[in-house]
Parts: sequence; C-alpha cells; structure tokens
Amino acid sequence: AYRFRNDPDRSMEFVSEGCYQLAGYSPEEFIGTGQISLSELTHPDDREIFCNAVEVALQENRPYQLNYRITTKNGELKWVWEQGLGVFSDTGELLALEGLITDISEQKRSEAALLRSQTELTQQKIQLENTLHELQQTQAVLIHTEKMSTLGQMVAGVAHEINNPVSSVCGNLVHVGHYTEDLLNLLDMYQEHCPQPPTAIQDKIEDIELEFLLEDLPKAMSSMQIGADRIREIVRSLRNFSRKDDSQMTKVNLHEGIEGTLLILQSRLRARGNYPEIAVIKDYGNLPLVECYSGKINQVFMNLIGNAIDAIEEYNAGRSIAEAKANRSKIKIRTEYQNSKAIIRISDNGPGMPEEVCQQLFEAFFTTKPAGKGTGLGLSISYKVIEEHGGMLSCVSAPGQGAEFIIEMPIKQP
Repeated sequence: AYRFRNDPDRSMEFVSEGCYQLAGYSPEEFIGTGQISLSELTHPDDREIFCNAVEVALQENRPYQLNYRITTKNGELKWVWEQGLGVFSDTGELLALEGLITDISEQKRSEAALLRSQTELTQQKIQLENTLHELQQTQAVLIHTEKMSTLGQMVAGVAHEINNPVSSVCGNLVHVGHYTEDLLNLLDMYQEHCPQPPTAIQDKIEDIELEFLLEDLPKAMSSMQIGADRIREIVRSLRNFSRKDDSQMTKVNLHEGIEGTLLILQSRLRARGNYPEIAVIKDYGNLPLVECYSGKINQVFMNLIGNAIDAIEEYNAGRSIAEAKANRSKIKIRTEYQNSKAIIRISDNGPGMPEEVCQQLFEAFFTTKPAGKGTGLGLSISYKVIEEHGGMLSCVSAPGQGAEFIIEMPIKQP
C-alpha cells in the first residue's frame, strides 16, 4: 500500500512493509532517502501506459486499475496489479494518490502457461486433423489405385482373350475373301458356259436370289473386315489404357493415347434418343514424343474427357431437344508444343462452374456430380499424376461458359 503527495517530486508519504517482499526495497528507501520512486520501478515500456491510465482516471474522478511490469532491486521482472484513486480537497484540488500494489507474477506465468498449452493443443488438433485428412486421402487413393490396378488387369486379360480369336478371324477373313472371289468367278464361268441349267438348279437360283447374293456378298465381306479391324483397334486401345509396363517412363505419342481414349468412350459420344451426338473437335499440334508413364497419362485423359461428357449430359438434361440441336454439344481437344512443354487443352461447352468450385476441383473427395455418381478422386489423382511428371493441371471456367482443363508437362524428364 502507498500514499504519495501530488507535488512535482510525488513525494512518498507512506509505503507498507510489503514493498520489501515485492520490490526488494525497504519503506525507508522510498520515504526517507528518496533513493527510489515507483516510477523508476516501472518497466520503461509500461510507463507511458501507466501515466496515461492514471491521468484519465483522475480527470474522470474515478479509481484506476491496471497491470504492468516492475523491475525489482535484484533485477527480477515482476507483473503487478495496481488499484488506486486520487485524494481531493473540499475544493476539488488533488492532494495525493493512494493505492495498493499486488504481485501477480505467478498468475501471469499460469496464464502464459495456459496460453501455451492452448496454443499447443490447437496446433496438435490441427496437425491431427491434417494427418487424418491425409490418411483418408491416402487410403482413398490406395483403394482407387488398387481398383484401377484390378480393373487394368481384368481389361488386359479380356483384351488378350478377345485379341486371339479376333486375330484368327482377321487372318481367315483374308482367305475367305480369296475363296469367295474364286467361287464368284467360278459361278460367272458356269453361267457363261451353261446359260440354261437344269430346272432344279434354276429353281434353286431363284429361291436363294443368286443375283442379290452375288452383289451383296462382297459388301458383307468388306463389312466384316471393317468390323474385325474395328475390334482390333478397340482391343489395342484397351491394352494401351491398361498398360502395366509403367515401371519406368517411356517416350509416348500423346495423340495415340487421346485417340485410344476417344475410341473407348465412343459409345458415350453417340446420339442418345433425340439428342444429337457430342461432336469432338481435334486440333492437334506438332507434338514430339513425350517421356511419361503412359498408363497414368491415359487415365488422366479418361478422367478429363469422361468428366466433359458427364458435364454435357447433365447440361442437356435441363435443355429441350430443340435447344440441344440449336447449340450442339462439343468437346474440343487442342495440343501444342511450347517452351519444351506439351500443352493439352480439353474443353467442353457444358454448364461451366463458378470460381469457388474451380478452386476446390482438385481436392480429394470434392465432386460436383450427384450422390453416388462420382468418387471425388478422379481430378485429385489426375492432378497428382501430372504433378508427378513435373507438370501442372489447371481449370478455367465460368457459369454458362463451359470448362477448359489445361495440362502442361515437360517433354523430357530431368
């Protein structure tokens, strides 16, 4: 406790014995010799705050309370709480100030320790949440990767099983074509040398419509050859898509990967009901071979083109047939070579997306598709695949403007 006069020197009139325990100075050092003052004990950084608080309280004729730091006789820094008030004369003149100073250092240490604990707990909570989120992402990616691996093995197996009989069919079709040509020539010779066959043969000729058969058989053979070649192309695309020789990077023609992906997705591009087909506009640049994991890059193409089809289908579901025919659905694929990088742009004229959606597109588990239709992992995994190749995957979109996904990846790996 203290009392000092309101004079220029703020002469101390009274200091309790507790000042020694608090500051290491005896009452006599404050009162008698005037070796030390309360102002000198106050930490330099707190003096202005202290003086301002006291001055405002005195002007408003009310008690003052504040926390500040002092430096004891042995140099120790302590936190104190002070409460005081002005003593005024009957005429309102300030005569003195009286107050009480209490050591709150332990309280401050406890508060600081509590704050540190809270901060540490908050940081640990954030770390745990981040770790949990990363584990969930990793688990989901591993599950997805395992599914893709299983799917790839299955597709590769099916493609292999289909390829063997198709190769046999394609090989035999060549021979059958020659045999058919020989038989047709023989029939021509027979008709030339026997213009009047027996009645039974003539009846059979009319029954089987020989003229139509002779005209249609080469067309049927040609159609079979085209169909068999088509199956071989699809099988080749499936085998490329499910490639499991990605233990190391190889130089790849990205256009072949895109074409294979389009071939696999062709059934989804066709007209549905009265809605027109989705047009694919290709603008291929002069791309050199790109060093990459071809199987993974093909999966990126599958994700991006498949998503474009999904967006267009969702968009068409809300449009009339007349609107869909007036503004045809289309996917544009453009490639170019710039600054030692392959740039692939895949765009659609679907509904587009707002900026806030674009910012979350590549986060795991985020999806704009209806519940049960998307895993929310396709774009996240695609982003990681392109990042793994030292490239970048980005999206440009706006509501009503469609969406464009841009792949940038180096031609050669370091």
